[in-house]
Amino acid sequence: MKKISLLICTIFFCNAVVAQVNVLSNHNNLKRTGWNDSETILTTQNVTPETFTKLFAKPVDDQIYTQPLIISNVSIGGKLKTIVLVATVNNSVYAFDADTGTDTFWQTNLTPQGSRPVKNTDMTGACGGNYKDFSGNMGIVGTPAVDPVTNTLYVVARSVTAGNTYQQYLHALDLTTGAEKPNSPIFITATVTGTGDGSVNGKITFNQQTQNQRPGLLLYNGIVYICWASHCDWGPYHGWMMGYDASTLQQKYVYNATPSGYNAGIWMSGQPPSVDENGFFYIATGNGSVGTAGNLNNPINRGESLVKLNAQLQVQDFFTPNNYQELEDADLDYGSDGVLLIPDTHLSLSGSKQGFIYLIDNNAMGGMNVNNTNVLQKWDISAVPNTNNRHLHGSPVYYKNNSGQEYVYAWAENSYLKQVPFNRATLRFDVANETKGIISLPSGMPGAMLSVSSNANQAGTGILWASHPFNGDANHDVVSGILRAFDANDVTKEIWNSSMNAGDAIGKFAKFVPPTIANGKVYMATFSNQLVVYGLGTPTKRNPDNPVATLDGLRYEYYTGSYDYLPNFNALTPLKRGSIANFTLSPATTASNYAFRYKGYIDIPTDGYYTFYTNSDDGSRLYIGDNLVVDNDGLHATVENYGSIGLKKGKHAITELFFQKGGEAVLQTSYSGPGIAKQFIPNSVLFRDVYIPTVNITSPVANSVLGSNVTITTSIIDSDAVVFKVEFYAENILLGTDSSAPFQYDWLGIANGSHTITAIVYDTFGRQSTSSSVLFTTNSLGIVDQELNKGIIVINPVDRILHLISDSNLSEATIRIYDIQGRFRSIFKKEGNDIDVSNLTAGIYIVQVQINGAKYVTKFIKK
Repeated sequence: MKKISLLICTIFFCNAVVAQVNVLSNHNNLKRTGWNDSETILTTQNVTPETFTKLFAKPVDDQIYTQPLIISNVSIGGKLKTIVLVATVNNSVYAFDADTGTDTFWQTNLTPQGSRPVKNTDMTGACGGNYKDFSGNMGIVGTPAVDPVTNTLYVVARSVTAGNTYQQYLHALDLTTGAEKPNSPIFITATVTGTGDGSVNGKITFNQQTQNQRPGLLLYNGIVYICWASHCDWGPYHGWMMGYDASTLQQKYVYNATPSGYNAGIWMSGQPPSVDENGFFYIATGNGSVGTAGNLNNPINRGESLVKLNAQLQVQDFFTPNNYQELEDADLDYGSDGVLLIPDTHLSLSGSKQGFIYLIDNNAMGGMNVNNTNVLQKWDISAVPNTNNRHLHGSPVYYKNNSGQEYVYAWAENSYLKQVPFNRATLRFDVANETKGIISLPSGMPGAMLSVSSNANQAGTGILWASHPFNGDANHDVVSGILRAFDANDVTKEIWNSSMNAGDAIGKFAKFVPPTIANGKVYMATFSNQLVVYGLGTPTKRNPDNPVATLDGLRYEYYTGSYDYLPNFNALTPLKRGSIANFTLSPATTASNYAFRYKGYIDIPTDGYYTFYTNSDDGSRLYIGDNLVVDNDGLHATVENYGSIGLKKGKHAITELFFQKGGEAVLQTSYSGPGIAKQFIPNSVLFRDVYIPTVNITSPVANSVLGSNVTITTSIIDSDAVVFKVEFYAENILLGTDSSAPFQYDWLGIANGSHTITAIVYDTFGRQSTSSSVLFTTNSLGIVDQELNKGIIVINPVDRILHLISDSNLSEATIRIYDIQGRFRSIFKKEGNDIDVSNLTAGIYIVQVQINGAKYVTKFIKK
């Protein structure tokens, strides 16, 4: 007992003396490595499905586009606290307790009175008036920057007045209260000399409406730097960068990327400018003017470029790829990701939507060289041949392990995670020996957002974190997200993801926002209007579905089509459906261009963590319930991938998706778990649900008029042959039961009037389904109670005209005609005694004449 207490005390003591880590801006540091190298708690040994889980979630009032920031030792209420700061597109800023999530220390909204946050619909000219890059509000988008010395948070908020005046303000907030600091806020505007797009009399003025404050803010040497791009290239616009004094909030410096040209937005998928040891800034610009007509290397217009600036925002050097015009024409702009500065070098990495990464010497960037000889290295970070679907948005991140090996990681859209070694001796990347991950991103934008954590270079602590869409294209849609953790030394080893345990789902993916890792926790922005926080704890294993009724085997749906990734099956119509014993391809009718969706249940024998494997050619995915366990999507040769999930004993819903484009077709599905060595999933543990039979009354038909004896017939859909009986009801009173096909009931001696009937089918599991009700009328003549030929005579046989002979005037009479079984055929109201019966078939009929309260009945023969 004493030893245990000592161990606990030792653990608590160690945690107490470890300094808390701050994350003060997007991607952690000025070099934008995305690496927290002071994470002393999380390791590859404890970030597992058994020990790592969602700890809490904090609701906010809108989507979070900003990376959560962590600040320790903030004095709140007389106590030192570690806070997590998040901002929403509704212009709200929150300070939460970063350790427990129990307290909201303060919340403030920065929308001026009489105004509202800017919305996507305010961008009336963006994307042809159908702007969907944002789904609603766009108030605060750029990640704030924090000064822990002065306890100040700097953030830009956008709004529009009721009179349609657009505003952007720089705010300086007190970290302890959320209150505005002196001189805050300051209205943002600027004017530069130039004849470029939107200029008036040789001046270009900052456009409050169209300029998109997308990158995170940079705080450096007492100056707050802010960058802007556009919304869907809605012009006229320019790339702007401005510097404001952090104390007075007075504007100090202004840079316009194309004063005599157009565009060149600075957006970098949300990453702030990078800063080297000498205080030079690095930004990447998108589509826009390159140089001037007579000089492509004129620094005055630098679209499609990596630009080096001094602290006064004056251009010092730049690099422009030699295919800048190709990038411009195809909207494959440079600057779709941020700039990574390789530590302890004068090298930088940046890329484009084309999927290429460029290694540049920051001391000799070389401008625009027609032969690209100023490019030290250029390589393809994507594996997708179509250049329009390989954008690199998530900025590359950096890590150095215990053996001194350095890596850079990047994960372009529609592709695989790449881990590229850096050779310190040659100052080049060993691209030939890159490690390729085994998980392919779902089809669509924007790729994965990355961060790294480790305890310095200590072995077993390096973890690469990736946030990306769970499925779907996040470009114009709000889609579900997933957080993954990989061994940073080998990204083929996934150690955890947010789909492995019940309750760990992240919610809606936050586009362009990297994970924040600090002090044993991972903080995730979401578009589900909440901050989600993960850490060490006891996960909740998934409860079984345990359906009431199952049969052996699985259900499958078979589709045909040419796919490069698993399609959205919900939007497709299967060519055929059926049941099958296991996950096999035997129902396929072609050798290529097809897909399967299998659904069923797997019987788990005991509580525990189970690993599932798919070995496939081409792509496959395996889900337990809604949890994505194995992601093996994409065009590839035979590749095995795996994933784990915590499950409780019982039957769990299992779904596997597969597509085959061409070549060899392979699908093998295995599992392992407590007491189960890795093996193909046996038929004996796979089950399919049983469809409840459905019943429909086929006779009598609705609104028919019948005699006193009726046979009720049914049509039953029973694909699994489990019908037990059918019950027949009239006015909710049981008439009778039939337990064998064709499942019908003879209802005799029915009283005249309206009747509502239903049928209920039961299966062998006791489940039931009720038919739609049918309303019909019985109107039997009751001939035994009436005197035929009383008061009315007909001359038989009748051809076309039935002539009635009567002592009464029949001009206002109601005439009803029935067949010999008493079934009503028609009603006539006519003047005179002649009735047109030409529409009746040959036979014996009964005519009923009703007039002045009297009723006369007789028979006639129709020829």
